[in-house]
Amino acid sequence: MFELIEVPIEDVNAQQKLVQEGESTPTQIRRHAQNWVENNQELFNSWVEEARNSES
Repeated sequence: MFELIEVPIEDVNAQQKLVQEGESTPTQIRRHAQNWVENNQELFNSWVEEARNSES
């Protein structure tokens, strides 16, 4: 599945900015990831679906 994932660099930079601003606990980082998935649900779902199809 990791071969399918391409997170836009802008999104990576935004998350890193949050960490630099102090949001760096595991709970906060998990929230960052959950928020990203929620905001990009269709793309995330396509990765999951493609990964499932490749296992068959």
